Amino acid sequence: METKINYKPEDYLISVAEKAESCNFNKKTIELDEIKPNLEFLSEYYSISVSEAFWMSILYLFSFNKSGVEMPEMARYMSSSSLKIGAFKNDFLSLENKKIITKINKQRRGEFANEYSYAIPIEVIEKISKGDRLTSAVEVKKKENTVDFLSQANDIAMNIKSKNISLANGLLQITELINNNRKLILVKKVEKDNLIVEDKLLLFLCIWDLISGEEDLKLFDFIKLVYQSKSEQINAIQNFINKKNALIKKNWLVLNHIDSYVFSTIVNLSPKTIELLEKQDIKLFLNSEITQVEGVIKHGKIAAKTLLFSAGETNQFNTISNALQETEFNKIQKRLLEKKLAIGVTVLFHGDPGTGKTESVLQIARTTKRDIVKLDLSNTKSMWYGESQKKVKEIFNNYYKIKKANKITPILFINECDSLFASRKSSNESSSIANTENEMINILLDELENFDGILFATTNLPENQDDAFSRRFLFKMNFKKPDQLIRAKIFQLKLDSLPSNYCHQLALNYQLSGGEIDNIARKIEINSILNGTVPTYEMVSAYCDEEKRIKPYKFVKIKGFMAS
Repeated sequence: METKINYKPEDYLISVAEKAESCNFNKKTIELDEIKPNLEFLSEYYSISVSEAFWMSILYLFSFNKSGVEMPEMARYMSSSSLKIGAFKNDFLSLENKKIITKINKQRRGEFANEYSYAIPIEVIEKISKGDRLTSAVEVKKKENTVDFLSQANDIAMNIKSKNISLANGLLQITELINNNRKLILVKKVEKDNLIVEDKLLLFLCIWDLISGEEDLKLFDFIKLVYQSKSEQINAIQNFINKKNALIKKNWLVLNHIDSYVFSTIVNLSPKTIELLEKQDIKLFLNSEITQVEGVIKHGKIAAKTLLFSAGETNQFNTISNALQETEFNKIQKRLLEKKLAIGVTVLFHGDPGTGKTESVLQIARTTKRDIVKLDLSNTKSMWYGESQKKVKEIFNNYYKIKKANKITPILFINECDSLFASRKSSNESSSIANTENEMINILLDELENFDGILFATTNLPENQDDAFSRRFLFKMNFKKPDQLIRAKIFQLKLDSLPSNYCHQLALNYQLSGGEIDNIARKIEINSILNGTVPTYEMVSAYCDEEKRIKPYKFVKIKGFMAS
């Protein structure tokens, strides 16, 4: 329990200020025997440094001057110079950050242009006169871990919201909380970036809400709490939207989704912040459940496979794959943000069946260590009017939830997207079904316009796709049926016991896709297991005939083919 005192701290402030009058102030003044004991008491009582206590005393003497006191006036009072006082500018800055004093910009012309004056806010003066410690409602203490620290920051914020304490007093408590917990990793990192106290509180609240289970972090809700005047709130939201706020510039927060209305902006923790929390064993609320839901394919479970393309296709594929390597992906998103361009990466793989579109998505996910959120289209179109539109919205909402839970951005994968990305029905078709499908397409177009993740879609029928979708895909790669040389390489890859000349002969005779050759290889393996037979050239050729015989040829029997 705190010991009750019978003296007023205000008396100590006045005593210091009176003794400083005409003292020929210099750096040694603060160490004078008649001043130092009082300053040490004030330092402990108000949780400030000894030199900060000195300047608080001087300013308290001038506290009822509404226009504040300037450095030249303080210098004259202490028979000193502004230059000597200016050497203590960090003390003034610290007191200002702690909301014990305020700085007033004097708009003047000439010699003293942009001169500052300093004052103590009236509510701080009232607390001093009552003997209060400048904190109330929440007892600020050292915390054992980051979760407890964030919890108390949230308690302070809730007291501000309920008007149990003023905003100025609440920000003062946040500063004291930070000062008492400087050994925590999160606090160390935040202090290193020299954020203003309002941004520190906003960041702590975002982290707390997310680890507490909130799904949508609406930026303006936080801004309204941290900034109280309407003009400050509008300026703050505009600074976020325009990427000028330090929390965005220094990569603590990211704008996760921006609605057409700026005040509906959703904010999220950056990968940097998430990684920092994970190092302190703080798991985000979705990690333990959402990554296990049906439809999420873990990248570590994807088997490695070799993909064979033509030279042109290989260049396209490598460009996409390299862009999604985490280091490059972060650089790309940062550059796009700087240029005010859309940061989402959307890819359309189109071409004939069996040409490797789906497998390519899987291999990119495996090599870039990105989990796949696979969409089941059968769950998207509902028989109930209005439900389909909700389900389309849910596709992206669920993806964003999973994205929040992962350190590395996952891939949203829409396989065989023909029905979802179909052309809009004409205005002549007035049926409820046509209207519903058009609404679904409009919702999809809006989501893709603002998409900030990674999306892959595959289709066998690109000609059926609405033209508006084409523009929204950053990369479009056409998967063609493999030419003769690539077919020979695929035969060699899938049937490694087959001599090279036979692979080339099969490639010449059969215009098969990679998927079809894969089917043939599987049939041979199944036959070998069931019957114990050694495959012959005739057997392989027969399976090719079963799969698809495109080019007639004169069969030449090749003797002596045995599987090794």
